Amino acid sequence: MAINKITAPLSTGPSVFADPVINQLAALLTDCNHGTRVSGGYVKQGSLWNIGGAMFMANSDTAITGTRSASTTGVKFTVSGNTATVSYGADSVTWDGSQQGFYDSNNNFYYCGDVITGNHNIFIANATINNTSYTKLLEYQVRHGGIYRIFTSIDEEFFTVTYYVRVYINDIAVGTVLASSSTFQSLTEDLFIEDRDKISLYGYKTGGDVGQRCDIEIKNGEEGRIT
Repeated sequence: MAINKITAPLSTGPSVFADPVINQLAALLTDCNHGTRVSGGYVKQGSLWNIGGAMFMANSDTAITGTRSASTTGVKFTVSGNTATVSYGADSVTWDGSQQGFYDSNNNFYYCGDVITGNHNIFIANATINNTSYTKLLEYQVRHGGIYRIFTSIDEEFFTVTYYVRVYINDIAVGTVLASSSTFQSLTEDLFIEDRDKISLYGYKTGGDVGQRCDIEIKNGEEGRIT
C-alpha cells in the first residue's frame, strides 16, 4: 500500500530500457481511464501523480491519514525517497504553472480537485428542523471532487427555541456549527470534497417544540448530480 516513484532506466541499451519504458506507457494508458483518483478517504489504485516533475503511481488503494475538517485544503503528498505518503492537509497552497499543480511553502504537492470557478448553484434545498438531536435533513452526492462553496442559513429563533445546523460529509461532521439567533443567520464555507462524496445538512433544536426552516446551497464551477 504505497505511492511509488516510477524511475527511468539508467542504461540506454535497448535490452535494458525496453521493459521499463513499456511499463511506463502502460501506466499512462491505465491512468487515461481513471474516472476517480481520490475517493472514500483513499488515493485510488493505479492513479498517476506528477510531483515535482517525477511520476508516482499508487500500487493499491492508499489510505489518507488524518481527519477532514473545515480547514482542510486538499490531500497532501509528502515525498521521502521514492515513496509518497498522503494526509489531509491544511496549508495554504499556490499554483505552480511549470508543474501544473498546487504546492505549499515546503514544496509538498497538494491534490485540491477542481477549484471554484464560479458561483454556479448545483443544489439548493430547504428543510425544517424538528428534532432534538442531530438529524440528517438534506443530502446531495457529487460526481467530482474539489473545493465546494457551501452556504447554510437558519431563520430567526422562535421565542426560547434555538436551532443548529452543520455540514456533514459521508455522515461525518466536517463543517462549522451554525446557531440561530434573534435574526437570520448564515455561513459560507469552502470545503474539500472527494469524488462521489455525500454532502449532508444535519440539524437539531433545543428549548421548545416549534420547528424552523434552514437552507443549504452548494456551489461549484461545472458539476452534474448523480441520479
